[in-house]
Amino acid sequence: MTQTKSGKAMTTEKRRERNSAAISPEMKNSEFHRFFVDELKDIYWAEKHLAKSLPKMQRASNSEDLAAQKAEHYEIATYGTLHAFAEQMGHADVAKLLQQTLDNEKATDLALTKIAESFVNEQAMAE
Repeated sequence: MTQTKSGKAMTTEKRRERNSAAISPEMKNSEFHRFFVDELKDIYWAEKHLAKSLPKMQRASNSEDLAAQKAEHYEIATYGTLHAFAEQMGHADVAKLLQQTLDNEKATDLALTKIAESFVNEQAMAE
């Protein structure tokens, strides 16, 4: 449960009803909305399976940090697009969550960039 501005508890079902009411039936049934949902499913799948891919990317790049940064760039692009879509469709709660995730991905990318600039790039150039 979450709290509303008035301090009242709100169940997940109530939040869904409130968010659904803000979205027109035409939007819910639109190709755009179906595409949005499909993209959400895709990034969910990617997040779950990324751990399997990182070792392969690491071997190819000779650096775990560079492999992770490549994944971060994919996630940033995807979450940024999904956030814009959510805002366009009136999914305010979803947009907020996607923005939080996007901010986290950008912070991780910044940290990986600092690592890359300090010594990972030097190691890669030496190989």
